[in-house]
Amino acid sequence: MLTHVVRRFLPATFAGSRSWLSLSLVGLLAWALVAHAVPPSPEPSGDPVVPFRLTAAQVQQSERGKVTRFHVASFNILGYNHTAKGGDRKGFVNGRKRMEYAYKVLKNNHVNVVGFQELQPQQFEKFNKMTGKRWSVYPGARFERIAMHNSIAWKTKKWDRIDADYINIPYFFGDPVKMPIVKLRHRNTGRTVYFANFHNPADSYGNAQKWRDIARKKQIELAKRKFREGVPLVITGDMNEREKYFCNMVAKAPMRAANGGKNPKNKPCNTPEPMGIDWIFGSRYIGFSHYKKLESKLVRRTTDHPFVVTRASIPSR
Repeated sequence: MLTHVVRRFLPATFAGSRSWLSLSLVGLLAWALVAHAVPPSPEPSGDPVVPFRLTAAQVQQSERGKVTRFHVASFNILGYNHTAKGGDRKGFVNGRKRMEYAYKVLKNNHVNVVGFQELQPQQFEKFNKMTGKRWSVYPGARFERIAMHNSIAWKTKKWDRIDADYINIPYFFGDPVKMPIVKLRHRNTGRTVYFANFHNPADSYGNAQKWRDIARKKQIELAKRKFREGVPLVITGDMNEREKYFCNMVAKAPMRAANGGKNPKNKPCNTPEPMGIDWIFGSRYIGFSHYKKLESKLVRRTTDHPFVVTRASIPSR
């Protein structure tokens, strides 16, 4: 049978050569014995290797089915002016040095997306100098100076920016401030995620509850729009509210807080613990774990706020 098969596929010039045929038969028999005796190599484990030449659409298709995981933080880093000469926060070193501490906090907690509040030009310049092209920032210096304060930053080896926008949020005295929304694509899984970052006004210049109410409603409407769009949304920020912000956000928008809590319909609002004015929220299908509200020695040297961080997990489509 084997001779018949070999003869069938041999070129005409070799069909009559007995010696060649004998060698071919020996070679084929040896190959068959080895293939039968040695089990096939196991499939490689781990993530598939995606060639760099693939388009973004091909990467997204090839990675479909993987869970997207990342560490995200909200970090009010205490603006440079607060600790400069004549500032109102005593006992801190200057803002540039505190930015070094802030970056160390980010690295220690494996953060690859952060919503900054009170990021002022001197701190922004220091951050860029330390990180180079390893991180990108929006809006940074693109708009008026106060818009920089609420910038979002992300690791460029983890994320590609797809789109960027802002919404006007009333700040002190109701003055509108551009606060950012960025759409990022996770480079490993192809998953796109919206990130928005806010700083709602404190009562520093009188009762600002009116402006916080308007800001909160705008942020809830944003969450509802993005949910209808079908793209996950993460909101970070210093909201200057505790129970009121949480109970309204999770009741009126399809969102959950990274630190837990519930506000079921027709039942009392069950606020999370620990709770402060610094928040991370995400669309309902985003899972959160390893939430931390850090007030370590390094954080206290950096700012007068805690550092809030969590791990987010988004299931495959």
